[in-house]
Amino acid sequence: MSTDHERTTDHTSADAAIAEKERELREAAYGMVACAKHADKKMNRRYKPGSYITVDHIVAIMKAQDGCCYFYCGVDMVYGSGVDRRTDGDAVTLERVDSNQAHVVDNCIMACSSCNASKGHNIPFDVMRMWAVQIKQKEAKWCNSCKTVKYAAQFSHNKSQRSGLSHRCKACDALVYANTRKRRKVGDDDLEEARCKCQACYSILLHTRSFKR
Repeated sequence: MSTDHERTTDHTSADAAIAEKERELREAAYGMVACAKHADKKMNRRYKPGSYITVDHIVAIMKAQDGCCYFYCGVDMVYGSGVDRRTDGDAVTLERVDSNQAHVVDNCIMACSSCNASKGHNIPFDVMRMWAVQIKQKEAKWCNSCKTVKYAAQFSHNKSQRSGLSHRCKACDALVYANTRKRRKVGDDDLEEARCKCQACYSILLHTRSFKR
């Protein structure tokens, strides 16, 4: 008799825990939908009536993904009391597959906050799927110039960036530096030519000022 009572109590406790987790998920989902609508309105991203993501859709997607960051790093995502999506890298967030489209049902998955932030508006979905773990572990990074994911060793250190690395890879940095030097040399050659011409009319200073960069 005692055993049956204990089993009933255990089942009741388990059901209560499941119900509480679903309540917390739905509460988090309401916040995600509100933020998504605000962002889409701000960026003027249009969508068809009835196509927008809803709380029920988010709950269904979370269950389909088994509560993990299925498409990216695979971490078990967290939500509920005390979880802040802005600071907790494992917090569940609403992610768009195509960053140019609104938060419509066919364009949304659930991803951890860290992977969502890393993908941003730059990294294509298929590329992020391949590199998500390395990017999250800071072993790799997206180069904004050549539009490629490269290993961290191929980037210079930059403390002003959140990742601690430059937004361009070393190869792109070298290319930008070379082009800058080339433009400066062309400007210096033009200035020298102007000075030579000005010597004939004794107006070097005046002409030099007009050619200042």
